[in-house]
Parts: sequence; C-alpha cells; structure tokens
Amino acid sequence: MKDELVIEPQKGKIEPDKHMIVKMKLTPKNFLSTYEGEIKIKVTWGSTGNRDTDKDSLFIRVIKKTLIKEVYYF
Repeated sequence: MKDELVIEPQKGKIEPDKHMIVKMKLTPKNFLSTYEGEIKIKVTWGSTGNRDTDKDSLFIRVIKKTLIKEVYYF
C-alpha cells in the first residue's frame, strides 16, 4: 500500500471576492508516521482566452506528527 494524497477539487475557477474550500486528505501507509512538506498550488490571475496574464504559486505547509501516549501489548 502506498501513501495516498487526495485533493478535491483539483481544478476550479474563482470569481473576484469569492473563495473556494479545498479538501486535502493524506492516508499514510504507516499510521505511526511523521510528515512534513509543502503542496504547491498554481494560480493564474486574470486569464483572457488562451493568454495567461499573470501566474503565481501558493504553498500550503503540511505537518503531521504521531504522538504515542501508551503502548498496549496483546
């Protein structure tokens, strides 16, 4: 089993003064794990037709740490 990262929606268009909720779900192959990294989002501002007027990149930092409080032996 591999780690799985699902981003919904993967594409979208936002009108001025509006917002969009983006859901990110990381399912690790090993639940006792630590992750740290960035997700890059490409943004095109004010595109007209096939011509992009301005492009930017936004980065979302993701940190997930596992904290073990108790260990149970069976």
